[in-house]
Amino acid sequence: MTEPVGVQRAVRRLRRIWGSAESLQWRVLLVLLVVAVVSTITAILVFDQGWGAALLNFGTEMTGAFMTYLLLQRVLGREVTKEELIAQMGSTVNDVAVAAAEELRRWA
Repeated sequence: MTEPVGVQRAVRRLRRIWGSAESLQWRVLLVLLVVAVVSTITAILVFDQGWGAALLNFGTEMTGAFMTYLLLQRVLGREVTKEELIAQMGSTVNDVAVAAAEELRRWA
């Protein structure tokens, strides 16, 4: 049985996005969301918590996930920028290389 063309295209696109370096932030968010949903469902089914407690748990976890995301963006985003600046320092265009060196000097 073959999948419809739209589904195949969507799967290829998701695989390409998942494998790209830019998608790291989306992978981190997806993992955090899955952890939050699994723990919420566990609280409802296994520990017999009500929906109010589950929503409170989910809200708390989403807040923590958001904070984690922001921190990771600062750390990972800075590393990517640093690598880009180092690459720009090797540019044959003098203005680009000097600007990159000055930016890196400010970080030091």
